[in-house]
Amino acid sequence: MMLTCRDGLWYINYNFANDLALGRGQGVQEFLEARRETMFHWDDHYARLISSCSARISIVLKRLPSKEQIEKMAGRLLKKGGLDESLVRILVTSGDSHDTKTALGYPTLSLDIRPLPVAPKKPFKLKTMQTMREFPQCKFTAGYGYADIYEAEARDQGFDKFLYWSPRNGITEGAYENVFFVTKSGGLITQGSGVLEGITRKIVLERAGESGIFSFVDKYSPLHFAVLDGCDEAFLTSTTLHVHPVLRIDDYSFKVGKGTYTEKTLKMFLDCRENYYKERGA
Repeated sequence: MMLTCRDGLWYINYNFANDLALGRGQGVQEFLEARRETMFHWDDHYARLISSCSARISIVLKRLPSKEQIEKMAGRLLKKGGLDESLVRILVTSGDSHDTKTALGYPTLSLDIRPLPVAPKKPFKLKTMQTMREFPQCKFTAGYGYADIYEAEARDQGFDKFLYWSPRNGITEGAYENVFFVTKSGGLITQGSGVLEGITRKIVLERAGESGIFSFVDKYSPLHFAVLDGCDEAFLTSTTLHVHPVLRIDDYSFKVGKGTYTEKTLKMFLDCRENYYKERGA
């Protein structure tokens, strides 16, 4: 079931026929996981949602429900859903338009939940694509729409997913994921600019620096292919994948499996995740 708020009122099965998100892609979205009625790092996700909405002049922030209202309604949906682990989607659109171009000033915010996807077990093979996602710091709906085209192209060439790459910025991120590399000296690096600052990425960077697992932790920019010559491992992070190993990027191969830094990072993240829920009684 989807709940949609427009100008302070919540609706079930709201009619999006005239909504600019449908015809113009004018929307912002946020995905986060939840255990029963507790949403994982809700404060961070909400802050990023508002930041993305602020970048769209067609979304009137004062007409959106408050952080507390969103959390309350999401909790109701999660309780009704009865799932142990869920994926919560928050979609904010510019709202209706009479001319299919200009928003009337009444944005909508929708909530829906679904089971948290189970991450695939096999490590990924990734293909770099010479393209960039515009406004990577924001989760605009349109910015993710064309990622499917590049992902389909990568799969046609025998890869699982793709990575954005440009001669100027180097390797930046995946369609829906951030990418990390482990150097031969045991350091952890990731692209430092021109990427969506994922919540899982943030947690990994913070905890990795405290863990003592790595010899150093650094945001590296630009992250060109030459850097990969000095790396033994690579992994992706996202809300649904958590920390996922990478076997190959183009012609570069990486270590996977038992005893790797990637395995230790996944354990570190899962421990952090469990502690977060435990502290909140979930």
